[in-house]
Amino acid sequence: MLQIITGKFFKKPERYKTPRRAVLFSNYDWIEPLETCVGTLEPVDSGGIITWVFSYVNQMEKEDGNFAIVRVGDDEVVEQFRLLSMFGLRAYFASNRHEVEHYCRQARTSVTDDSIPSQMLSRYFAIGLRGKVEDPKHFAKLVEKTVSLKRERYLATMAALRTFCSALEAT
Repeated sequence: MLQIITGKFFKKPERYKTPRRAVLFSNYDWIEPLETCVGTLEPVDSGGIITWVFSYVNQMEKEDGNFAIVRVGDDEVVEQFRLLSMFGLRAYFASNRHEVEHYCRQARTSVTDDSIPSQMLSRYFAIGLRGKVEDPKHFAKLVEKTVSLKRERYLATMAALRTFCSALEAT
């Protein structure tokens, strides 16, 4: 869906455009919005676990007839952007703050808790992970290249990113 809302596959210029926002949480800390060709990821706060707002425009091609679907796939749009954010910024992103707290914890939470992800993959699960000056440019380029892929390659890339992020979470 992230690729579809770019309008790449639309045949007509007439479209339904719906501005959308979603909240993501991350251990990635940066002071300015991260602008991409599909939307903007803007920090709301800083330090520790960061709240981000992902703003984008969901587009659907206008169809002839009495009935029209105006907006669809917001959950998938946000999920695909989350996957790209994790891979491109090498940090942990989730739609649930407690999930980020859990994966980025620095100590065991119970006697049966036998792994601390931050000790195994410090880059992805470090608290207060500071961004680098080149991150916005590299991330924007990654997103642009990914959504410009042919559809089959795009779907394969998203499947690979889903597998990659699932492997991180399995840690």
